[in-house]
Amino acid sequence: MISIRSVFVALAVFLLLGLPAMAKTEIYSIGTSFLVMEGSSAEELLMPGPIPVPYLTVSFLNKIDPSDGTPTPIGPVTDYTQCTGLDIHPVTQELYAVCNIMETNGVPNTKGDPFQTMLLTLDKNTGQPTEIGPIEIPREDFVSDISSRSDGTLFAHINGLNIAAKEATTKGESANSLAIIDTQNGNTTIVGPTGVEDFWSAIGFTPPDNLIQCTDNDGFPGMVNILNQATGHATFLENLIYPPEFDGFVQIMSKDFDLASGQFIATLFSQGKCCDEILTTNSHLPTGSYLVSINPQNGAISYIGQMSEFGERFSAIAVYSVRTAVPTLSEWG
Repeated sequence: MISIRSVFVALAVFLLLGLPAMAKTEIYSIGTSFLVMEGSSAEELLMPGPIPVPYLTVSFLNKIDPSDGTPTPIGPVTDYTQCTGLDIHPVTQELYAVCNIMETNGVPNTKGDPFQTMLLTLDKNTGQPTEIGPIEIPREDFVSDISSRSDGTLFAHINGLNIAAKEATTKGESANSLAIIDTQNGNTTIVGPTGVEDFWSAIGFTPPDNLIQCTDNDGFPGMVNILNQATGHATFLENLIYPPEFDGFVQIMSKDFDLASGQFIATLFSQGKCCDEILTTNSHLPTGSYLVSINPQNGAISYIGQMSEFGERFSAIAVYSVRTAVPTLSEWG
């Protein structure tokens, strides 16, 4: 079994020797509000995985305060909803997103089908999308998170839909896979199964290009795994350590590595025992989306602040660490 400490030896060396002493963190996240319609049930709206399309509204790109999680709206991702992937290209600095089509030429999507998924680039100043191409995924699976390797290769984590009646393969209902998305056209190639089953997993690269997966905690403790980038296979590193604020059902929706702090910054959706309640959890905090950090050395999650309440879900995050030079003595004055 691989030790989480041994995996992050290279990370520790990088943080000590390979970084400027000063860095500024910018955080982008996409929030999607949904409507509690007459006749809707708590179970339907709180089921893990994508929210049914009739309840959704257009997604918004936000700038997130790294100190307390407060979102500041930038602008709508026009015609798109339920964005579940967001990442900044390490070379071009383009902001890539994976979202579902809400409208086509101004006509709302009324098919009840949330799986018209597209790869987009977003304007960081307005949120306006530019369509690159469709993401075609086997079965009715969905992209739960994306992350770019240092060479610009865009990886995606694919989760199963958890609907047994629509299961068309021998894979488990919640079977996970690793995939690569072509940033020129959206073509998606499945690398292979991770060997892990959950409702929602987040992925993110560390600076030495280790691809780290965090699972949810449905039926088992949340796990930190390293994913083989050639096969998709997950190797267990450590269990996630949750603070007392989050003692119910918890999903790490999306995460990205922050060079300034040496930790993952993540969006976390917390609720009580799955699907039993809406307004409160079994913990100290209400159901909603939260900004947290995850220590890569031991899997410990730390609370930063609340991003939204029950009616809005932040399912995608991108972190950009703006590196600055170390001031000289003459510059200090």
